[in-house]
Amino acid sequence: TWRGTIAAARPVQHVKEEETILESGKLGEDIYFLLYKNGLLYIYGPGEMDNFTGSPIRNRAVVTKVAVENGETPITNIGSHVFRDCINLTEILFDDLDSITSIGSFAFFNCSALDNFECVLGKNLTSIGDNAFRDMPLPEILTIPDKVTVIDSQAFSGCTALTDITIPDSVKEIGANAFQGCSALTELIIPDSVDIMGGNMLNGCTAPVSY
Repeated sequence: TWRGTIAAARPVQHVKEEETILESGKLGEDIYFLLYKNGLLYIYGPGEMDNFTGSPIRNRAVVTKVAVENGETPITNIGSHVFRDCINLTEILFDDLDSITSIGSFAFFNCSALDNFECVLGKNLTSIGDNAFRDMPLPEILTIPDKVTVIDSQAFSGCTALTDITIPDSVKEIGANAFQGCSALTELIIPDSVDIMGGNMLNGCTAPVSY
């Protein structure tokens, strides 16, 4: 069975043999997860994660650490809502972060203990979904990877600690309310490459915007 396959492949450096599996399931056609009692969410497989309308993980409050291992081919995205409401998540380890090209809607929404976002922003990332990092404890300074083309609506809304964000020339579209409520922003420089900008991008902010 697939449960036996993933159990055999689990990362022994994170999980003791006697650890209890609280929950198991699928995140894609060939992507599976195991949630252990010690708080480790282990994800394994190749290909694309599915997009969900709510988190597929029932015991979200148990999750403190995520380990993502590739199968025969890399995992290429983080699906919508996958880690939503994992309020005690503090660490994510990827087998190959640079294989991730997109982060789905609400992917990290309300992951209020996760404050290291460089661990999920790989150099080949091209799109950041709506509400992906909404209301998150982002660091004061954040650099968007230089292959990102789309920052969707409310992607960083409510990130109140963010003071400085660097948007690369690769970005073509910034959605509505993308930085709404980022009240600590001191300045936002929009590169010439941006063709589409949604309304109220800095609603609730006092930062000057340069183009």
